[in-house]
Amino acid sequence: MRKISITFAMVFGSTGALAAADFVTAGDAGYNATCNASGAILMPVNPARSPLYLGATCDAFDPAIGDGTWGWSEAGFVAQIYGSRFPFPKQQPPCLDDPQIGQAMRACTEPPIVSP
Repeated sequence: MRKISITFAMVFGSTGALAAADFVTAGDAGYNATCNASGAILMPVNPARSPLYLGATCDAFDPAIGDGTWGWSEAGFVAQIYGSRFPFPKQQPPCLDDPQIGQAMRACTEPPIVSP
């Protein structure tokens, strides 16, 4: 039975939800993104998680935690919200190519402020 489970995981992947995600955190939380005039909305694949909002002015928001900041570099992007970090390693942030907000999103190159 164990051999069948391992084979299934190797062939079909261990988590089908992540296969449908546009972005995945370092902790394997999957999100899909949409763009609007204010920035990006990262909707979680897992409905038990809160959405993340990445603003075009480098602000971030999680309804369950509060306000924070976000930034990006070639290493990926990260949101820092009240001591909680949401790192997305080796991924460009969403909406960089959006004609309405892409330029503003590209300017968010400062790393988020980390609270002590």
